[in-house]
Amino acid sequence: MSQFEPSDDFVDKVMLEVREYERSQEATAPLWFKIADSTAAKWAMSIVGVLLGSWNIIRLYLSILASAACH
Repeated sequence: MSQFEPSDDFVDKVMLEVREYERSQEATAPLWFKIADSTAAKWAMSIVGVLLGSWNIIRLYLSILASAACH
């Protein structure tokens, strides 16, 4: 079998088709995925996660350790 020699613009053609495919997939993505992919939403979810985690640690302290210290 002979060696495969791609044309000079082979990479350009393939990348153009890949970009078109990605654009078509982005256009059909649900709104929730577009919102969740934004930087502001990622920051908001991170901050809410830290706040809820902190609240959970405080809640555990108040329910277990503080009651044990009172006895």
